[in-house]
Amino acid sequence: MTHPCEIVVTDILPIVRKELCAEIVTVHGWKQADVARLFGVSGAAVSQYMKGVRGNTGMVESHKSYEQLMEAISAAAQRLVNKEADVTEELCRLCSFAKKSGMLDHIFGRELLIKCMECPKDNIVV
Repeated sequence: MTHPCEIVVTDILPIVRKELCAEIVTVHGWKQADVARLFGVSGAAVSQYMKGVRGNTGMVESHKSYEQLMEAISAAAQRLVNKEADVTEELCRLCSFAKKSGMLDHIFGRELLIKCMECPKDNIVV
């Protein structure tokens, strides 16, 4: 059985990271090394996101709410660049959007039997 968190880790987070990286580099002019430090990942990981090696999930891109997700990613990138939020907070916000929009059900192929709970932000250690 596939659990909601597995879908988030394998399908939602990679494309969200990929698009956030691309937005911050291309729109806001940050260097990949700076984005890597912001995300706490290697420069190679950011390079792979930028080249499309990581974060290619057609199931997310084919969802009816994909354009809204992209708008949310753009707003998240702006908040990160302006230091109005941290990466964990923005990833949680975008994950919540994906859950509420039905993307998890779409990727799973049917309604999930186990409903995904909201992540307890008070328990997240950064």
